[in-house]
Amino acid sequence: MKLILVSFFILMTFPVFTQINTPLLKPIDHKQVKLKKEITELASRINISWLTILDSRDDTTNIGYTPYNESVGIYEFKPSLQTELTTWFSNYLRINEQNKTETTLLVNIKKLRLSNEISPIIFENGHAGQPKNGWEKGIITKIEYFLQKDSFFIPLYRFDSIISLKGNLYRNADDLISMALKLSLDKLSTFNLDAVLSSNKKISINDIIRVNNQKYNFPIYTCSEYKKGVYKNFDEFKMNTPSLVDFDFMKGELGDILNIKEDNKIYVARDVWGFCDGKNLYINSSDKYSKLVRTGYSFYFIGMKALRKRAFIDPLKMTGLGFVNNTNERITKYDLNKQYYQVDMETGEVY
Repeated sequence: MKLILVSFFILMTFPVFTQINTPLLKPIDHKQVKLKKEITELASRINISWLTILDSRDDTTNIGYTPYNESVGIYEFKPSLQTELTTWFSNYLRINEQNKTETTLLVNIKKLRLSNEISPIIFENGHAGQPKNGWEKGIITKIEYFLQKDSFFIPLYRFDSIISLKGNLYRNADDLISMALKLSLDKLSTFNLDAVLSSNKKISINDIIRVNNQKYNFPIYTCSEYKKGVYKNFDEFKMNTPSLVDFDFMKGELGDILNIKEDNKIYVARDVWGFCDGKNLYINSSDKYSKLVRTGYSFYFIGMKALRKRAFIDPLKMTGLGFVNNTNERITKYDLNKQYYQVDMETGEVY
């Protein structure tokens, strides 16, 4: 299994997640992710007495979608992310309640998502691939670490990473998640925890809850009805403030058409984020508009991230005399296979 890593660390605070359960489109298959028990040599230098795992993802129902026999499946932890990660971290860091430090490591999982289309392929010359070249498979992670002593929390760092996988994601999902978790802990070993505990930068649980609630105060979560109109960008979607209100929508085979009426002129909308018909929400992905379904504090849709086309020479052509060789004629076919995607509610990207 070959991995490519891009990551950075940021000091910050974190929110606590409150889940809203709404119906999700039903997948066919379930891929249970089971992490192997591992131990790090760094555990003896970290000296943690207790562990707390917070599942602060926008949607806690799964950790990604996967194509499965021309259908769709989901990656998931059983019985829950908290249970599986508590076991893994406890083994890996040798969490010991008899440790005299009496400190708790708080692990806040903001993002942990597997995807077959995590980012465009980057070639050796540094250029990004086009949709026809395919996408990188991998995992998106955002994990925040805090040290707790008594009733106060001290922020350590955030691990924010995209890890690409050269291989089969379905077969290597377990190892990929373990790799992401281990990489997220590398910085922890550089801290002097005694010095951290003496820091004046302490926050209470009330501070944490208040910061968390700010993340979900956007009108798209709290409004009683969605306003009809076209969203020029993701911010208009989150704020429930479509700026283009006079439009017509037409479905197409390879691409849909959204006609905008503005200043006595009619033009085809380009590069808009999506629209609302007054009842349902739609996202523009690859010039196809797909209906959004809310689950928790996130949105999903069935559609395409990009339209793929394949051009090839047809060796045989049907004529009145039957099939004949025709090596000069090129044929273009389009891949219209749809998949499940989640909207990243920070960026508006889809995975």
